Amino acid sequence: MRKIIAIIIFAFEAYLIITLSRSVWELWGKRDEYSKIQEKVAQLKEENNRRQSEARYVQTPQFIEKEAREKLNLVKPDETLVIIPQNVLKEATAAASPAPILAPWQQWLKLFF
Repeated sequence: MRKIIAIIIFAFEAYLIITLSRSVWELWGKRDEYSKIQEKVAQLKEENNRRQSEARYVQTPQFIEKEAREKLNLVKPDETLVIIPQNVLKEATAAASPAPILAPWQQWLKLFF
């Protein structure tokens, strides 16, 4: 009878050890998940702050004026709007680009030959 009770107690203790070990292992894994979630929360807070500051900037008169000038081609009463075609702009910038700078030895070679 004592052996049966000892075996039952031993089995119960083994069950408790296995259950507690499994719980500790799961908590250890949850710790990693918790740190990942904290990082994600920090990133989301940073993004939220950035978007809130962007929303405040969008409501400023400077932004509204900038958008009206760039997208709607609006001007102030004392200003004149000048629209330059893209092909003319490309030609002007290509002609205005400086000649490539040669190395000193190439400049000497070009000077004498």
